[in-house]
Amino acid sequence: MLFKQDHHMAYDRTCLKELKPTRATKIKVGDGMYISANGEGTVAITSNLGTKTISNVLSAPEIDQNLLIVGQSLEIGFQVFFKN
Repeated sequence: MLFKQDHHMAYDRTCLKELKPTRATKIKVGDGMYISANGEGTVAITSNLGTKTISNVLSAPEIDQNLLIVGQSLEIGFQVFFKN
């Protein structure tokens, strides 16, 4: 069994494009528990600079919201700004 952590995740498979099977079957989440992953794909995000794509997003139907990892986004060259 392969484990992943610190990974972008989406609970809704319909927002994932180019969905493919993943070798990771379990994802470690913040409380130390493990949830299942059933695929990996790409998500398109619209920003004021246009549409950007984020790849390697895990399909995780057990979570109740989409999760974007800020540190991972910075590593691939995105800039993240927080406002009030």
